Amino acid sequence: MGLDIFRLLRPKEFLTKLLGSIWELNKMTYIIILNIILVLYMIKCYMYLVTLFQQNHYDLKKASYSLGNYYLRKKYQYYYYIGIIFVILSLFYDIFGYIASLILLFSFIHKNHYIIKLKFTKRMIRLLFTSSLIILILMGLCFDLIVINYCLVLCLPLILVLANFINYPIEKLIKNYYKKKASKKINKMETLTKIAITGSFGKTSTKDIITQILSSKYLTLKTPASYNTMMGLALTINNKLNPETEIFVMEMGAFFIGEIEEMSKALKPNIAIITEIGMQHLSTFKSIDNIAKAKFEIASSLDQNGCLILNYDNKYIRDFDKTDILTTNIYTYGLKRGDYHIENLVFNGKETTFSIYHLNDFILEVKTNLLGRHNVLNILAAFTTLKALERYHIYIDNETFQKAMASITPTLHRLSYREEGMYHIYDDSYSSNIIGFKNASEVLSMQEGKKIIITPGIVDAGEYDQSINEEIAKVMIDVFDEIYLINNKSSEVIEQILKDKKRNYFIFSSFKEAYLTILSKYNRSDEIINILIENDLPDSFLER
Repeated sequence: MGLDIFRLLRPKEFLTKLLGSIWELNKMTYIIILNIILVLYMIKCYMYLVTLFQQNHYDLKKASYSLGNYYLRKKYQYYYYIGIIFVILSLFYDIFGYIASLILLFSFIHKNHYIIKLKFTKRMIRLLFTSSLIILILMGLCFDLIVINYCLVLCLPLILVLANFINYPIEKLIKNYYKKKASKKINKMETLTKIAITGSFGKTSTKDIITQILSSKYLTLKTPASYNTMMGLALTINNKLNPETEIFVMEMGAFFIGEIEEMSKALKPNIAIITEIGMQHLSTFKSIDNIAKAKFEIASSLDQNGCLILNYDNKYIRDFDKTDILTTNIYTYGLKRGDYHIENLVFNGKETTFSIYHLNDFILEVKTNLLGRHNVLNILAAFTTLKALERYHIYIDNETFQKAMASITPTLHRLSYREEGMYHIYDDSYSSNIIGFKNASEVLSMQEGKKIIITPGIVDAGEYDQSINEEIAKVMIDVFDEIYLINNKSSEVIEQILKDKKRNYFIFSSFKEAYLTILSKYNRSDEIINILIENDLPDSFLER
């Protein structure tokens, strides 16, 4: 009997099976551990991608231009890339699988710090639900194929595209529903006066100035922050516009031809303003002519009674063919050109004064705490708008206008000023154009004390990226004592100019790192440190 048991057990065979079972258990444990970490890592990466997608107004083309910044410039992504090598080696030796897990875990613990966090809107929830189903199905099918599962992270942009494609029909229906609802609501309000503003830059500041002036006398609603897409406008109209509102001031932005025309024809503004045409979003528009064409779409719905307000300092606006514009009520303004223009412009410390003229006739003197020539131009755009509003029996007298300008607060991040002890902060972080850059530098040049700039240069200038950043590099050399660059493709152009001119500079991976360096470097209370935060990376870059 004992012999039979011994034969049944077969020690050598039993030991082999036991070791095999342990090996299989270890392998399964490793696969489970790595898959858990992979799921967490994919969640992290995908949340970054959908935030990028949301910041680019759910437009895949816009978002795609920033993907390289994530996959090529994030240091922790390179740990993931190294991990691929160890996952492949794990096919031959289990120990490499555990190493791959540790590398991936190390990459996972590096957090993303967002400027604007993801908003869990209904659309985003629908997108995340569809995306999660796709990811879970793929991971389930490839559970044992660990190399394929590991490489799924690289396919996340394709998963985003697929999920968006699956959801597209329902999103289109929802968009059309809210668009029609907003259009129907606003066009029923016959007594409502609608002002639409577009431009490569200056839109938001002009909108805020106009609203602050009109709100002193009339029930005025503006689109919040930078809500300048069709859905952003529809959201404002459907949720905030009420029958008592007398004036609605809306901002219209675009990355592609046709977007502003869609908004204008749906909402039919009475007054349309074009603040500037410049080299913004050339990565999508491709040419300055396309930008001009897109901005002038704002006049597409103006009838013969409508008013068009144009900045005639801008050559692209002046030279644009206006023969197809129906209205003859065209108001022009500018620091030097236009029916309404400026004389006696004086910058005095933290205050600006100037005179407004209509043709050769003096109208009034203005004193304001807004800084920079571009803000003076925005104020003049607002004043010209007030004159156009008189056609709609809306009146703001000169004294009210002067008082409003004396007490007006600057739009946040658009050359707004604050004092923090020895530090004088000029926050122009939402500027992204050469005119604003030069105007802000001019303001700093008139200040006492040390002058420091933190900037990534001007991004999204397309084929003009090289020439524009070379030009602003020369401006910085003339004005600033210290130059702090935020590393990206555009700042590399500036860096080369500074090297050629043998000027010292500092380069950092983030705004925060540069700012903290300045704070630690200067701590004497008797010093005056002027810091210009110029053109921080736009929202589509997500992180500072």
